Amino acid sequence: MAVLIDDITLIFGFFAAISESTINFILPGLFYIISFRVAKKKPNFWALIGSQIYVVVGVFLFFFANYNNVMKILKSNE
Repeated sequence: MAVLIDDITLIFGFFAAISESTINFILPGLFYIISFRVAKKKPNFWALIGSQIYVVVGVFLFFFANYNNVMKILKSNE
């Protein structure tokens, strides 16, 4: 593995991008939305909108952070 990868920070970067966006943003928002559907209760409108925005921000962060890692790989190959 060490022969194939010159910079270990790339591995840490991909792992951090996936785990940070998923654990901090995507899962809490989805759990909030799903919990109201399972309980069959009507959620507060603004809280529901906020949780959906939270999920969208998490997905954006996921792709943005991974894009930066891919750009690091492409720059290191030049």
